[in-house]
Amino acid sequence: MAPPSSSAAARRAAPDRRSAPRRPPLGILRPATRSKPRSGNRMLVLAALLVIGSLMAVVVADDVIAQDQVGLSSAQQQVATLTNTHRELQIAVSLQQAPQRVVNTAEGQLGMVPPGQITDLPEVSLSTPLPVPQTAPIPAPATPPAAAATSSSSNASPN
Repeated sequence: MAPPSSSAAARRAAPDRRSAPRRPPLGILRPATRSKPRSGNRMLVLAALLVIGSLMAVVVADDVIAQDQVGLSSAQQQVATLTNTHRELQIAVSLQQAPQRVVNTAEGQLGMVPPGQITDLPEVSLSTPLPVPQTAPIPAPATPPAAAATSSSSNASPN
């Protein structure tokens, strides 16, 4: 084979600048920075915050309920204690009000005695009017003579 001509080798080595499209120079490019985050990322973050917030609300509500339940059980215990105390006091009062206890106290401490004879009063009808009782006028008080003389002499001399 014949050696290629020097002009053909030159054409193959260096392409014609007029016929080939022009390419930009090659270099290392930095990745483009995004000024806005994707809307999918925003929705994911919003959903995560919503889930975390609702879980926190459930925990706080559970804590409040537990505290109220402790207070309620304490109040129920106080009610039970006070109910027992009330029953004991009712028993003590009923023992003090027993008829035999009242009679013993009246006779022993107060010196009362049972009556010898009991007289029942007659029943009075409220529909029948009673007669007006007869009353005498109240007599005028008598003044002693010495007191009358001093009162008349004090009225006679104004000076």
